[in-house]
Amino acid sequence: MSSNVQNSGRGPVASFLTESLSSDDLEQINDVLAALFVDLRKASQRYKNKDFSDRNATLIALGAASRFLMQFRAALDEQLHLPLMNLSSALIALSNNDVAPILKPTLTAAPKGGRALAAADRQWLVGVAVATVGRLRWTGLRDREAQKVVAATLVRLGITPARGTGQITARTVKEWWRSHQRQPAGDRRRLGRRTRGIGASAIGRCCPS
Repeated sequence: MSSNVQNSGRGPVASFLTESLSSDDLEQINDVLAALFVDLRKASQRYKNKDFSDRNATLIALGAASRFLMQFRAALDEQLHLPLMNLSSALIALSNNDVAPILKPTLTAAPKGGRALAAADRQWLVGVAVATVGRLRWTGLRDREAQKVVAATLVRLGITPARGTGQITARTVKEWWRSHQRQPAGDRRRLGRRTRGIGASAIGRCCPS
């Protein structure tokens, strides 16, 4: 149900949505959702153009999410949109070479060799790729063939290397596999449990029956 803000009779009265919506709110929530999806599609279009480094896409998406939350009375009263606005401000400042604390990397111990740990999402991606290679090997594919299948799938999905330019290759996947084999047995078992279902579904996409 919507709630109105009193403004002493001057100018239009702002109407905010509550957490519990009713049929009376249908038109307003549809308008709010329509505006949200328009902006999200604008942001997504930039990624479809393969410009993953364009911060404007992220800013558009963050702005859309913030404006959506601000249509709700609870979000304004409890300032639930502030974390998103804080991230937006930090990204804007980054364009002026001003690195806000929220964007500064967390210092962690680097593995042997001095290379910094990859981002969490990159580690997850590598884990899924390694698990998928393992499952493809169980189907009878040789190591090189399995690595080629996984690399080709990642390229088709638009995944790029963490460093440098070019595309992910079978050699890239091979290095991921070797790195995984050097990990302690306990870590490998945990990775297998986390990616078991994902790896199986990936095989279905790589090798349809």
